[in-house]
Amino acid sequence: MTWSALEPQHYTEPSVLERERELIFDAQWVPVGLVSDLQADRDFIAAEVAGRGVVVQNFAGELRAFENVCSHRQSPLRTCGRGNGPLRCPYHGWTFDSAGVPVGIPQRRSFGDMSPSLLQQLTLDRWALEVVGPLVFVARKPRESSLRSSMGSLASELTDVLQGARRCLDRSVFELGCNWKVMLENGLDAYHVPLVHAQTIHKHGLDELAREQHGEHSVGRFAAASSARVLRALRYAYPEASLSERYTHFLLYPNTYVVSVYGLFVVVSRIDPIDASTTRFESSVFVSWDGEQGNVTLREEVNASNAAFFRNGYQEDKLICEQVQRALRYTERKALLGTEEERIAMFHQSWLRDLGRA
Repeated sequence: MTWSALEPQHYTEPSVLERERELIFDAQWVPVGLVSDLQADRDFIAAEVAGRGVVVQNFAGELRAFENVCSHRQSPLRTCGRGNGPLRCPYHGWTFDSAGVPVGIPQRRSFGDMSPSLLQQLTLDRWALEVVGPLVFVARKPRESSLRSSMGSLASELTDVLQGARRCLDRSVFELGCNWKVMLENGLDAYHVPLVHAQTIHKHGLDELAREQHGEHSVGRFAAASSARVLRALRYAYPEASLSERYTHFLLYPNTYVVSVYGLFVVVSRIDPIDASTTRFESSVFVSWDGEQGNVTLREEVNASNAAFFRNGYQEDKLICEQVQRALRYTERKALLGTEEERIAMFHQSWLRDLGRA
C-alpha cells in the first residue's frame, strides 16, 4: 500500500487545472474525433482539449489542425462539432487556406497594405495531427515529435488495437460534476467494481492478471469468468473474427482509455477537463470485424447489448465520481492506495513529473 501523491486540493483548485493545461495537455497527444467525419473536401470537426479549442479540416484530402480562433478578432472559427464548408470565420467572413493563411478578407482595402509579411503574422496557430485507425489525434506543442514515439513501448500493441477498430457502433458524450482526475483514476482500479458495477461489469467475473507500467502509460490485463459463454455467442455472430478471452485496458497518458474486449470490440474514451470540477466524457465503441457472414440478427443484438453495457457502466461511474468530488471539497485527507489501485500510483508519478512536484 502507499499514500496518494495527490492531495484533495489538487482535485478542486482552479490554479492546479491551469498548470495542467500548460504542462500536461498542451504537450500530449489526445484523440479529438473520427476520420469518418472528415472524408470529403471541406469536412471539419471541432473539439476542445482542456478548454482550448481546435478545428480539424479536410483540404482536398489533406487534414490540418488549427487553434479554433480567428486571427482577426478572436472569434471561434467553428461553432459546431462537425460539418462541411470552407474554413471561414462566422463573425467577419475571413477565410483561411490549408496553411492557415487568410486568403479571403471582405473589404480588404479598409486594412490598408496587407503585405505578405502581415498575412504571415495573421496565420492561424497550427497543431500537430496524426491519424491512427479511425481516430484523429492532435497536440498543441507535443513533447514527442510523433504519436508513436509518445506511446513508447506500447506503440506496436496500441497501434494494432486502434487500426483494428473498423466500424463505430456507438458514441456517447456527457458531462459530469467532478475533476477529470477523479473520473480517470476511477477507471484505473478494479477495486470498486464489486459495489459500483454489481449489475454490469462485476457479473462478468473479471480477474486481473497483470498491471504494467510503460513510461507514463499503463495497462491492466484481465480474463473474464464469463468468457466461454460469451465467446460462443460471438462466434455465431462473427464467425470469422479473431477472438480472445482477454480484456485489456490501456491508459494512454494523460486522459485516454483504449479498451480491447475479446479482441472484437475496441472502446476509446477521452476524459477532458472543462473546469476544476466539471469533466466532459467522450467514448466511442468500435467493432474490429466488418464481414457479412454469420447471424445478422444476433450480431445486431450483440452490438446493441455491448453499447448499452458500456453506457450503463459510465452512468454508474458518473454517480460515484460526483459523490467523491463533493467530499473532496471539505476533506484534508489523502487517499490510501492498495495493490488493486496500483495504476493510480503510476498515473500520479507522471502527473508529479509534469507539474514539477516530484
